[in-house]
Amino acid sequence: MELYIDKENLKSLIKSRDHELYGDCIRMVKKNFDIQFTFPAEEILKDEMLSLWLIGFNEGLGGGSGMIKYDVKVPSRPLKTNVYNEFNNDANKMSAVYLLDDEKIDELANRKFMLFGRVGEEIEILSSLFFDDYQFQITFDAQNELKNWQDIQPMLSPCTDIIIADSYILSSPDVFNNNLYALIKEICSRATNSKLNIVIFTIKDELLDIKDIKNRIKKEVEQITNIAPEVTIVLQEKPKRKSELSLEEKKTVEHDRTIFTNYKLITSGDSFNYFNGKWETITTGRYLNIYSLANRHNFKLAMEFVKKMQSNVSRLIKLNNSDAIDGKLKSNYLKEEIIEDNTQL
Repeated sequence: MELYIDKENLKSLIKSRDHELYGDCIRMVKKNFDIQFTFPAEEILKDEMLSLWLIGFNEGLGGGSGMIKYDVKVPSRPLKTNVYNEFNNDANKMSAVYLLDDEKIDELANRKFMLFGRVGEEIEILSSLFFDDYQFQITFDAQNELKNWQDIQPMLSPCTDIIIADSYILSSPDVFNNNLYALIKEICSRATNSKLNIVIFTIKDELLDIKDIKNRIKKEVEQITNIAPEVTIVLQEKPKRKSELSLEEKKTVEHDRTIFTNYKLITSGDSFNYFNGKWETITTGRYLNIYSLANRHNFKLAMEFVKKMQSNVSRLIKLNNSDAIDGKLKSNYLKEEIIEDNTQL
């Protein structure tokens, strides 16, 4: 994960060293982040506090990127409220942390579609990326600990994009209200006055009214964010046995149930259809896992998931089966085009 930080934010972070979470935040940044200082290296030498801090910080640096970049001109200034448009589907930038000192930072921070932090909010923003006791994964006992989807809300982060891969999430229309719709509402609950992109990969069912499902998702999300999202549903054929799959198909098949957002990854053993209409547990799965992408390994796994979903889209287009993509495929992580995947299986 990348961290973009202005000089005043860095100084504010250093002054927070008495905070109980300061040590964990610095440890996380050293081991997992690619650090992008937005100011020249000479500014460090001019400031004794920054110079002394950097000497200590550099000790043992290498668990993460092993290097620090200076005078990085990202994002461009002055900030714009649609700042992510300049990132051009760069996943690293869309899932980065921005601690900035800019006249527009208040508006960006308040909208909470990405992790933008004002001067003085460094610890709050950074610590939101790990769970209690410096953990980057939290596991819920689906049979005993989850009563409804609101239970996972404190573990989530802002997002511009939600990518869901679940072959069976549309298999039971009678439980849509307390699963598909309720789950998406919780995931996007941090965003305000922001247009989200939602892409769902699932099995094709001729009996489903896809238009109605998309309209309902838009309506539910708009109640939370004040702006209707872009919704795309990618309809896949029923999965074959693994022995019947071609090499290209193997790259696109996602057997796990996964939800990707800018900063968190959610996985489930079976479908995300956990509850019936009375909020009674109907899943036979045991565990729901939430991973923070602030961990370097988790970030890599998340990007591999995105790459697999892109391969799925590319294969459909290559087969001239773009009708299976219901929607504009608006996404900051996926493109409606053929992108070759040379991954060996």
